[in-house]
Amino acid sequence: MSRKHSQQPHHRDTLFGKRIQEHAPLQGVRLLTLKTEAKDIVTISGGFLGGSMYNPRENRMLARVVTAMLDQGTERRDKIEIREILASVGAAISFSCGTHWVRFAATCLKQDLGLVVGVLAEQLREPAFKGADLDVVKQRILAFLEQEKEDTGTQAEIKLSQILYSPEHPNYILSGAVRARHVTALTPIHLKKYHEDNFGLGTMTIVAVGDIDAQELLSAVTKAFGGWKTSPLTLRVAGPAQPDILAAREYVSMTEKTSVDMVIGQPVGIDVNHPDRYPLGIATEILGGDFSARLMMTVRDEQGLTYGVYSGISGIQRGITGHWFTRGTF
Repeated sequence: MSRKHSQQPHHRDTLFGKRIQEHAPLQGVRLLTLKTEAKDIVTISGGFLGGSMYNPRENRMLARVVTAMLDQGTERRDKIEIREILASVGAAISFSCGTHWVRFAATCLKQDLGLVVGVLAEQLREPAFKGADLDVVKQRILAFLEQEKEDTGTQAEIKLSQILYSPEHPNYILSGAVRARHVTALTPIHLKKYHEDNFGLGTMTIVAVGDIDAQELLSAVTKAFGGWKTSPLTLRVAGPAQPDILAAREYVSMTEKTSVDMVIGQPVGIDVNHPDRYPLGIATEILGGDFSARLMMTVRDEQGLTYGVYSGISGIQRGITGHWFTRGTF
């Protein structure tokens, strides 16, 4: 009886997996759908290659700025008109830039799915990249970088990344001053060229969950993205952390601050597909994942020595090895 009971979760997972339908509406587009009991609501998530891994060497902020401009208007409609269209049906679309992927997400009512997929495709395929909108986005990013200078934890993490990785590695974080220079140097011409050279079909995956009519969504995706060019990008991998790294201790002086952040870390030499990824992740979670983890219970609750302390794994992706770290604020 106990054996039968222990197998039930696995059996349910198998049934759950079988409910996912996979479609190929266009060459270079993978569409996954899962119909749930959520009435009238659909959530969409997806992405394609085009993130910061594909930046030109001379500007490491280009992909991020291109992605930030996707909701700033298209060749057909300005950002105000698009926002009003989405607001009128209670829908939302957002974009983000990762190491490999440009990601998008949307939520809407079932009845507005075709409209929202059409707007999403328009934003991805026909961004306007107007100079005035670019100036606003630049100022927003520069303001964030200015605030970052005052964060002791962020400055410690930047320094750790620069010790562990070479400047060409995707996990190496440029100083705020260098990133600010890269942002300032960008023009609409740079953005349009990056978009033209890299965005397109070929590696796009779209996942839709909720009150879904799969055939209706299939038709909407085919109509919205049909005829878009194929991107030349393929998945890039990166080498390990610096192989000759030795034990090092570095200080970042911020004399006006009354608190101190300390980060300890080392390369782990595994990516997301390594068999040790999950054992290492579980062990690290036990060490410092939340308020019930050993670090927090000992260093904060029992000894009262820190505002916060935790541990994690950073920078591990497909084809990219990362590092383990522990961070505390004192």
